[in-house]
Amino acid sequence: MVSLALPMSRRTAVFFIEPDDRAWVAPFCDAIGFEALTVRRPSLEQLARAAPDLVVFDCRVSMPNRWVQVLLELRQTAMFEATPVLVTSCDSEAGLQSHELRNVTHVMKPFDIDEAVKRLARLGIEIDTPDQPHAQAMSSVFDRRSASARPKSDKFRILDSPSLLEGDLRRGAGPLGGAVLYLDIDHFKQLNTQFLEREVDRSVLIPFQRLLNEWVGTNGRVYAEGGDEVIVFLPNATPAMAMALGEAILTNTAQVQFDVKGARVQLTVSIGLATAQAGENLFALPDFANEAKRLAKESGRNRLINAAVLSGRLRQ
Repeated sequence: MVSLALPMSRRTAVFFIEPDDRAWVAPFCDAIGFEALTVRRPSLEQLARAAPDLVVFDCRVSMPNRWVQVLLELRQTAMFEATPVLVTSCDSEAGLQSHELRNVTHVMKPFDIDEAVKRLARLGIEIDTPDQPHAQAMSSVFDRRSASARPKSDKFRILDSPSLLEGDLRRGAGPLGGAVLYLDIDHFKQLNTQFLEREVDRSVLIPFQRLLNEWVGTNGRVYAEGGDEVIVFLPNATPAMAMALGEAILTNTAQVQFDVKGARVQLTVSIGLATAQAGENLFALPDFANEAKRLAKESGRNRLINAAVLSGRLRQ
């Protein structure tokens, strides 16, 4: 937990946030000219000591109960009337909609930072924009930390939105080439039938998507194509590198156990791989990888198949 001893020369924003989801904080504060303080165990006493100019509860899919309590306590104080509060990624289950809390605006993260800045301006917060034009300043922020500003999939807001894939492919492959992995959880319908969809979402899909993000890391982008389907784009990878990552995902997935209503559930996935060399056409890769994934399922599941056996090379 970061100390709340504050520099007096700059306005501050206090963020109640999970430790592995902080990437968007720095570019956001760069854009509005605030000092960021992040805490994991919120309390009204901490807020009183910090006397922030902005409070942000980043609660992903739903707001933890302890955060709800602090927010409700905050509502009873004079600080709440004077300090704008942002609640990000809060779903309806938390029961905290923007119209129910005065001075609270929903910014559904991941959000466009430029739009968030406009919302703050509408709340009456003075924004310290850089000397350069705002659009240019925001561009430089995104160049440094582009991952934090990328829209996420609608359902869980963990993986990238599939709408980003075409633009990423348009940027082309790196000098090592490029690759697409298309993966699908095996026997997923049976899992939903056995445990019901909402429980599977909560206990399997959410942690699985987070694991995929960790496994791919900075090597590429991960997109939620559907509930149990995921696309991975590796913009600078040889076929051998892409195959190695796909095999690692196969192995790691089979070794993880998910707790679903007290039952230990293990998954397998079927993966299709399509690759291209530098300068080759990337736009057909998802379709070829999808076809290879279909063949992996028909061949017994829990395996990776390279689309090269189906399509040959993909050239412009």
